[in-house]
Amino acid sequence: MLSVVGAQNCKPGRWYRCEVEPDDGDGYSVLEILSCTGSGDIVGSSVHLPLRPGRVGRRLVYTPKGCERLCFRWLKADKVNASPVSITVCLKPLSFVGAGWRLRERLAHFQPKSGAFRALVLHLRCLFFPATCYSFYEHTFHYRERSDLAAPPVAEGSASAWPDLHWLAVNERDKALALEKSDWVIFRDERDQWLQGGLEAIRDCCHKHPDAAVVSFDEQQVCEASSFSEPWLKPVWNLDFFLSGAYHGNSVALRGDLVSHFLPRLPSECFSSADALVDALLLAMLAHYRESFDYLVTHCPVLAMRVPKPVPAGDGDYQGPWWEARSEWLMSCFEAGVSTVFGAGRLGRVWQLHWPLPERSPLVSLSIPTRNGLAVLKPCLDAILQQTSYPDFEVLVVDNQSDCPATLEYLAALEAGDSRVRVLRYDQPFNFSSINNYAVARARGEVVGLVNNDIEPRHPEWLTEMVAQAVRTDIGCVGAKLYYPNGRIQHAGVVLGIGGVAGHAFRFEPGDAPGYQGRLALAQNYSAVTAACLLVRKSLYQEVGGLDERLAVNYNDVDFCLRVKALGYRNVWTPHAELTHYESFTRGGPANRQKRKRAEREFRLMGERWGELLDNDPAYHPKLTRVHEDFSLGASEWN
Repeated sequence: MLSVVGAQNCKPGRWYRCEVEPDDGDGYSVLEILSCTGSGDIVGSSVHLPLRPGRVGRRLVYTPKGCERLCFRWLKADKVNASPVSITVCLKPLSFVGAGWRLRERLAHFQPKSGAFRALVLHLRCLFFPATCYSFYEHTFHYRERSDLAAPPVAEGSASAWPDLHWLAVNERDKALALEKSDWVIFRDERDQWLQGGLEAIRDCCHKHPDAAVVSFDEQQVCEASSFSEPWLKPVWNLDFFLSGAYHGNSVALRGDLVSHFLPRLPSECFSSADALVDALLLAMLAHYRESFDYLVTHCPVLAMRVPKPVPAGDGDYQGPWWEARSEWLMSCFEAGVSTVFGAGRLGRVWQLHWPLPERSPLVSLSIPTRNGLAVLKPCLDAILQQTSYPDFEVLVVDNQSDCPATLEYLAALEAGDSRVRVLRYDQPFNFSSINNYAVARARGEVVGLVNNDIEPRHPEWLTEMVAQAVRTDIGCVGAKLYYPNGRIQHAGVVLGIGGVAGHAFRFEPGDAPGYQGRLALAQNYSAVTAACLLVRKSLYQEVGGLDERLAVNYNDVDFCLRVKALGYRNVWTPHAELTHYESFTRGGPANRQKRKRAEREFRLMGERWGELLDNDPAYHPKLTRVHEDFSLGASEWN
């Protein structure tokens, strides 16, 4: 063991800023900071601090209970038999009172992943935002439990406060069967509680939407194994998200006459919990009303209930009898040919619906614009042509003034050697919208795909999955799950309003992360998806007039998806079509004045055309951030 080279007195339960400067030499590189008692015993875990000669190393250190001294010892030497280097240590108690707004905003938006770092960030949040974290805890992203703030449960006989609301336990079937149209019912489990103001907010929403059959609202999910919880902020009714993830929970008010009508038809498995019963009722209503069910559901964006967080598989009965039987009910809701695969684990409950293809697989035309860029174009085309298992597709390579001899030679050889490939010449200045409109007009397929020239499939079934979604009569655009080359998320749907117009959901998240509400693992409806890999029926592409050629580079895909959505179609993103995207590898050089002006024009056009929708994305939530792409809480919620 290397010897201790310094120590500083401290107080337990405090945060300190530790600054260490090596006095001379370069023999050692990593210093270990230990929390010790007065007698020298080590308490808690240690902290490592890399050091470089001539530089001050800084580390934030928390002193646990019983800690009276911070001791420092060398952990790693750069050189064998290097002599110890002396250090100068400055230990400063950390005060948060004068913290700048930039740091406060970063803390409000940041979602840490590791347990120790997460505890640190959450502790800092509580110090920075005491009024928000405690007095108005129903608006926070995470909060520490306080018994004096717990909202009292609503008594069963609370009809005088809301005469037409019934808060019923799962086993109170007789009361549920006697409900009428003027009644509303919310099914509860034993530990569910109302948050302050939640009851009144739901009452007002139900009265404002008398024609609704379902009113969903948000809930605060409490992890009973720890002292933290998080809000479950739902989007507006999201059909594909509901089918693949049952995201609604039991924070749903249902019209009484529909409950009494459908309840006797439900299987016994669904009466195991309130969320299972609500899920079965929603499926029964969906099967009955079909497409019109979308118009019978409204969402109240208010945290109204406090419920236990579901227990992951392996730590308890996460699946339950209903969740295992749900697959059969899902298949009964749709036409023959739909099959499902159910799994439960770290990503939560996941149902993958396999939508049927027509008896004759439709021809798919993939439009791939390019200008030179052989280094990315060849791997892209080789991967698509060799690895795609879908049987019937053509590739339209749109050559936008390539002048590289190697690229031109490769395209000529590819077109001559593979009947699935056609090379189209587009001899005009770069305009992504115009290029793809040109290609689609010459496409032979019933389904067209817009694909960047720096895309590579990660598995053979990617196109089969996207085509199966695209041929659904109620679906417009279909997007894929795109990764950066390092495995992190590049695209998992497009969220409106981020950065002023739109941003990619969960960008830079780890590739295997579940995402907020498990959304990285679940097929769902988004307002838009990226045209780096987008499929749509050719007839629908032409019906909306293709991509807007005034949007030459930016936002043309977002605008196109919103115009498709305005016709009543749902755009869907699927995590089961996975590709790697090298992102804008061949777009061109750095921005100049002309490019900046073009970008400003496109930004203004989107604001003028879609301003109201950009501020209210139905696939998002108004309390989530418009600055970052990680689905964290908006900074305004911390004031």
